[in-house]
Amino acid sequence: MVCAIVPFDLFVSRAPTFEAITGPVTPGPLRRLISRISSQPPAAPPSPPEPIASDEFHAVMSGAPATRRGDHVYWLRYPDGDPWFVAEWKAEGYVLLSTSYTHARYLRNCASMFDQGLTMAGALRARLFEEVEQREITPRNIDALLATSGRYFAIQVETWRRALVQLSEQAAAPLEFPLGPIDMVSDYLVFHLDPARPIDADALPRLIEIALGAAVKVLPARDGAWNVVQADGDQGLTKILRRPDGRWQVWPNWGQASFPRIAETTLAVAEQLHRTAEGELQFLGRPFTDAIRGDLRRRAEGLGVDFYLWTQSLPAD
Repeated sequence: MVCAIVPFDLFVSRAPTFEAITGPVTPGPLRRLISRISSQPPAAPPSPPEPIASDEFHAVMSGAPATRRGDHVYWLRYPDGDPWFVAEWKAEGYVLLSTSYTHARYLRNCASMFDQGLTMAGALRARLFEEVEQREITPRNIDALLATSGRYFAIQVETWRRALVQLSEQAAAPLEFPLGPIDMVSDYLVFHLDPARPIDADALPRLIEIALGAAVKVLPARDGAWNVVQADGDQGLTKILRRPDGRWQVWPNWGQASFPRIAETTLAVAEQLHRTAEGELQFLGRPFTDAIRGDLRRRAEGLGVDFYLWTQSLPAD
């Protein structure tokens, strides 16, 4: 089971404080005691904020570089076309902006989402709040908050790095767009080969490099595994492991390259090993049939999050 780091969220609301969005906090014993000693009456609860209507939200989103993914959910892309963040209208009357900590470009996406959030808040006559320190973000404090030398930015860097480490340690996979509170799931692109003939481990790097061309190279990794990386920068793509039971495992090296690039290489490596050793090739524990192969090739050209949702619809093995 994957223990995920939840996405990073911003809140667009007409509430005066972050607490007013998430609900009042019950006073602790010390606060109640101070109230009794001072004989001050308890503070009146704040008036509920004017909700942001769904029609207002959709009107703002109509001009955004976004794809509608539900009744009140949009996926926004960065100007270069890269996945960016999710915008969702909540029935409680606020807008939630979420970006994935497991995205390779998280730091860029997070900082740019703040700017977009301020623009959206202005268009909706609302305020922007961040979740880590539960503060309001304004044009006056945003630059200091996001300064690369500051504490807040350091927190974001550390959390992002920890998310990438978890991808490897927990055999997990990233999602370019969060699915609600989820941006890390169990790996959804894993092949196993039960070979009919042995594969010479010493010859493996050359075998893969010949099959995939000069764009990749194969490097030894820890625990008897190999890393397939891009030749022009050592960007991780695919991992290969000969298991103690004699089977071969091929799965992504997440965290650096795009999903289409990783998927293309991972599939090519798995098929090359299968051609070499024959035997039975499995995808996510089920036979890798021609029907699944064709569907996988088509879907591997899109987003990892869509690919993951497709794997959830496959019949049980």
